[in-house]
Amino acid sequence: MKIDFLKTIDLDEAIAMVQYETDNQKDQKTIFHEVALEDALGMTVYEEVIAPSNLPAFNRSTVDGYALRSKDTNGASESIPAILSIMGEVTMGNPVTMKINECTAIYVPTGGMLPDGADGMVMIEDTEKIDEATVLIYRPARIGDYISYIGDDVKEGDCLIEAGKKITAYDIALLAGMGFANIKVVKKPVFTVLSTGDEIVDLHESCDVGQVRDINGYGVSAWIREKGGSIYRQEIIKDEVQALKEALKEALELSDAVILSGGSSMGYRDYTKEIIESFDDGKVLIHGLAIKPGKPSIVGKIKGKMVFGLPGHPVSALMVCQHIVGAFMDHWFGRKRKKLMVQAISHENIHGAAGRDMYQMVKLKEQDGEMLAIPIYGKSGLITTLAHASGWFKIGKTVEGVVAGDRVDVELLQEVRF
Repeated sequence: MKIDFLKTIDLDEAIAMVQYETDNQKDQKTIFHEVALEDALGMTVYEEVIAPSNLPAFNRSTVDGYALRSKDTNGASESIPAILSIMGEVTMGNPVTMKINECTAIYVPTGGMLPDGADGMVMIEDTEKIDEATVLIYRPARIGDYISYIGDDVKEGDCLIEAGKKITAYDIALLAGMGFANIKVVKKPVFTVLSTGDEIVDLHESCDVGQVRDINGYGVSAWIREKGGSIYRQEIIKDEVQALKEALKEALELSDAVILSGGSSMGYRDYTKEIIESFDDGKVLIHGLAIKPGKPSIVGKIKGKMVFGLPGHPVSALMVCQHIVGAFMDHWFGRKRKKLMVQAISHENIHGAAGRDMYQMVKLKEQDGEMLAIPIYGKSGLITTLAHASGWFKIGKTVEGVVAGDRVDVELLQEVRF
């Protein structure tokens, strides 16, 4: 086998390349479908959702009380109340035909329609009903008091939800209020995850000396689901060119993207680059990232679909997922890449990695009102590094390192609890 040395590129360049290729892939297929609103939670909005009408659609009361003309209550107080005639009451769900006249009032429950002629509401706590025809008002009403006017919440033509937004329970409530029974969402990208290596065994099999469980298969698949994708197949493939090529061929037919782990570094039994290029239209886009960990990574394209080759070490594999596969997924969904960042103080001196951007795992700790970034050291094969980390911060390739006490920007990986 001919050995091709890695030609590393900067992470930003790699991300831009992945985004460009993702756009090309999206252009070749329909990536949206319509789902019932009750099934849309957690999905991603395909296109901007525009309000078809006003909300509320009519002027309504925000309290239980009496609708009236505010000028009829001028000077009202507990000692000298305004005395108004009760014309009736509004019933929920029905149009109001009654109209407020001089020195009259109509009872309106919370959410009820405001009668014509009324310009204010007085809460029932500030009134006293003397009999069925008379009510005392103990404070003056102001114009607009306790009234929600047509379009106060949403105006016809407003943007309700932007394209690319992940739908929350609050979005569901808003869309239900606007009468949307169905919504267009982005189809989840379908992945096949193939773990390569003679030493890898499934979680449900016994693990003998010299073997390792399929950490990457389960970890990467879970990460994809967490980010909104779906898994067609998660499988272990032995280190054999033809077996891997056949598995990749089938995966490409039934998936939008394929992830391989364990076959992207240089070595006699690493076949990823060779196999990608063995397909008629297969091309390698990236072979090596200028980052640590994650250098031995590969990105290719076959049949217009993305193939990601991750390092075999779990920490490196999941970090490349976050950066590179994350760029694919964000672009697929039309999401803007947003990192959850927090500033912290480096707990100690940390050396950089000359010529490569280094991502240092840290655990955050609150101390004396400051956030402290405590480095987590471990080789790239130690999965506890990620499980225990709050996040990471970047030490640029031209920087020698950071000194204890330096302020660093930590990208959070998970919820931080103290």
